[in-house]
Amino acid sequence: MDTYNLIKKACDKAGLERVKYIDNNIPTNPENIVILPFFGDSRSSFILSKLLLKKYREQVKGSKYFIMVSWPGDEILYPFVDEYWTIKGSSIQDFYRSANGFTNNHEFYSVIMRGLNYFFSEVIDPISFSLFYDDGLTQEYFVKFKDVSVYSPPIPSSVSALGMETSKNIQVVGPSIVIHPAQIIRRWHYGECQNAFVPKEFWIHLCKKLLKDKITPIVCLDDLSYDISKEVSKCVFVNNLNTSQKLTLMRSVGCTLDVFSGISRLAILAKSPFVAFDERSRYFGNKEYELDDLCAANIPREYVFSFSSIVTEGNEEDWNANIVSPLLAKLDVFLSKLDRNSWEPLSEKEETVEYSKVRNKNMFKLGMKFIKVEQLNSD
Repeated sequence: MDTYNLIKKACDKAGLERVKYIDNNIPTNPENIVILPFFGDSRSSFILSKLLLKKYREQVKGSKYFIMVSWPGDEILYPFVDEYWTIKGSSIQDFYRSANGFTNNHEFYSVIMRGLNYFFSEVIDPISFSLFYDDGLTQEYFVKFKDVSVYSPPIPSSVSALGMETSKNIQVVGPSIVIHPAQIIRRWHYGECQNAFVPKEFWIHLCKKLLKDKITPIVCLDDLSYDISKEVSKCVFVNNLNTSQKLTLMRSVGCTLDVFSGISRLAILAKSPFVAFDERSRYFGNKEYELDDLCAANIPREYVFSFSSIVTEGNEEDWNANIVSPLLAKLDVFLSKLDRNSWEPLSEKEETVEYSKVRNKNMFKLGMKFIKVEQLNSD
């Protein structure tokens, strides 16, 4: 069987589809093919795209024909691979909820791995990237790659990515902010990040409060979100965007709200400002500040440190006191200071960043209180 038919058969047997490829570039020898099946969480997708994969592909795999297998619509994050495959079918809810760091615990992931290993001799186990990143860049990263390179994918213009109608709809009068009403958010539990379900009512309440404050929510709906279009019809709704379109949306609107979901990592890829609620213990435990300092140094951003349990277990009174009021206070100042002329260009970019830019944070735990030695300049 020639290499072209081998690839086609392997893709079909694994329940996958090829979405980006140039058949003329396929090598004649299948031993020159390396394939990475990656279905990790959104944070790991960000890390893989921004810090790891381009360098790994060039310095570890060299001239090998590189096939990436990953989430639908994420091909914009990895334009440097030779082929991009994704899963067929409709809903990815259960599959995505099984994502854990660089890997995935769902049975379908095991099926994909077995199928690819049957056809190809070099299938990368994505857990191997934890050798280079494990709640921060590891010593092995610097041994292998020496310096830190930060990659930024290209961001399409509004009209070309979103279409004329959507581009017009998001140009509202007054301030606006991108919101993704996620069904699950992250919580920090005994030193680990876990999924936690959010009541739909929280997002409805939040959007109503923003509208009352004359801030228009631009609500991004997909398989992983609630549909709140009937409850808060005065918002602007955009449906089922791929990742490229989400980046364009965030950049066009100019501010994204992250409520413990991690969507601010997507805003960094869009080179767009954001306001993020996070748990202080998770921010430090996952070394989120390292990602900010390496990848978002020039992006306007604000953090509000709180507890995810307020969202998942609280009531309207709790939401108002601990989420809505601090958010509106932040936005009142933050949005007025944004200057689009100072933002980074939309073009693809790769640059070497000095690791000395990363702040050295120390935190001590006393009971339920967290004391940080150095104050974050974003809060």
